[in-house]
Amino acid sequence: MGPVGLDAHIHGRRDVSGPVITPCKLHQRWADSRLIVIENEGHGGPESVAALVDAVEEIAAGLP
Repeated sequence: MGPVGLDAHIHGRRDVSGPVITPCKLHQRWADSRLIVIENEGHGGPESVAALVDAVEEIAAGLP
């Protein structure tokens, strides 16, 4: 797990300002990370927000 429990990279495949190769490379170098690619969204949207909420809830559940 990364700093302060962060381990999920959430990225929209249609994000034209940041190609999906960038989080893919980060994911390859960050041990035990999770890459979540939202196929039908760009830079944010309801599926990305839902994935973010899920990731934050998982982190919160693991806190003392």
